[in-house]
Amino acid sequence: MFFLQKKLSYLINKLIKHQNFVEYYKLLKGFNILANQTTFLMKKIILTTLMVLAIVSCTPPQTGEINGLTGVWNRIGTVNYENGKPKDTVPMNAKSKQVKFYSAEHFMFISNGEWMDSLGVDQFIGFGGNGSYEFKNDSLFEYMSHGTDNYLKWIATGNKIFTAKISLSKDHFTQYGLDSLGKGQGELYERME
Repeated sequence: MFFLQKKLSYLINKLIKHQNFVEYYKLLKGFNILANQTTFLMKKIILTTLMVLAIVSCTPPQTGEINGLTGVWNRIGTVNYENGKPKDTVPMNAKSKQVKFYSAEHFMFISNGEWMDSLGVDQFIGFGGNGSYEFKNDSLFEYMSHGTDNYLKWIATGNKIFTAKISLSKDHFTQYGLDSLGKGQGELYERME
C-alpha cells in the first residue's frame, strides 16, 4: 500500500512540473494502474476476511462440558455395599448385557438378558431409555425423557429423575445408592470407548 501512495505522489508531482498533454495522459494511465492495483488488493483483503469469517462461523459450538463420564460403558457387575463401603462384586450374568452411552449433555442405555421361567420362556423383554444428565462432584442426575414401553411406565409413576452417587476412574465407574445405614448396591461399568 505504501508503494502505491509513493507512486501516486510521484505522478502528481511530475504533472505539476510538466503540464503537457502527454504527461497528463501518462498521469491518467498511472491513476488507472494504481486504481486497478488498489482494487485488486482490496478484493484480496475482503475475500480473505470473508473466508476467515466463514471458517470461524462454521465451527460447531461447544454445547456442553466434556467430563470423564463421556463415552460408551459396558456393565460388568454389581457392587454390594455395607457401612458405606464396597463389600463384594458380583459379575454380570453372561447372558445379560447393559450398555450406557454418555455425550456431553445426553445419555442413553439399553439392557437385555435372559431370565427363563420354569417353562423355559424368557421373561426379560429388555428395556432402554434416554434423556439429559448432569454430573456434579460425586453425584449423577439423569433426567429421563424417552424409552421403551416398560421404561415409560416407570417414568409415568413419577420416576423422571434418576439420582445416584458415582465413583469414577479413567476406565471404570460405579453408580450406586445407599440407605441410611450405608447398605446398598451399585452398577459397575467398564469403558468400551
